[in-house]
Amino acid sequence: MALHCPGWILCIFCANAARETLVYSAPINTIVKKYSGAIAENYSEISSEFVQLCAEKMLASLVEVDAGSAAEEIIRGYIYQKVKTKDDGSARKLTGMFSSEFKGERSPTGTEKYVVTNFRAFLFSMRSGVKGLAPPGWQVDQVPDLDWVQEVMMRKVSVMDI
Repeated sequence: MALHCPGWILCIFCANAARETLVYSAPINTIVKKYSGAIAENYSEISSEFVQLCAEKMLASLVEVDAGSAAEEIIRGYIYQKVKTKDDGSARKLTGMFSSEFKGERSPTGTEKYVVTNFRAFLFSMRSGVKGLAPPGWQVDQVPDLDWVQEVMMRKVSVMDI
């Protein structure tokens, strides 16, 4: 039995797909294939349509709050928060002697509702001053022990992937 992708990984993949849609000129359906393929290599398969739907809803949330030119920075802040902290606010320890944050889950926690609601909660808590953006210059490649997740997020989509 294949295990399901942890919700936090699914959240940062969907968010980064949304960010890459803003930053690069590649179509979103090409970008999301990179993430759904990486998930399929490590966990139960998740369709690229699911990742695309979540990324599009994240982008729609940014339009809804009129994020404008700050949209990419807000998404980076969300990714930073998901990598650094768990949903309960405690620090995320990527490596441990007896456990791993990359371990698959028995039941799927990464539903569309979870991913989109989690992003919207961050967005509104950031706007109210509870949560902040990522430190200036922070990039996902600066996170030690992020392993294959980091590699996938740093891989650029090329014209050959279309």
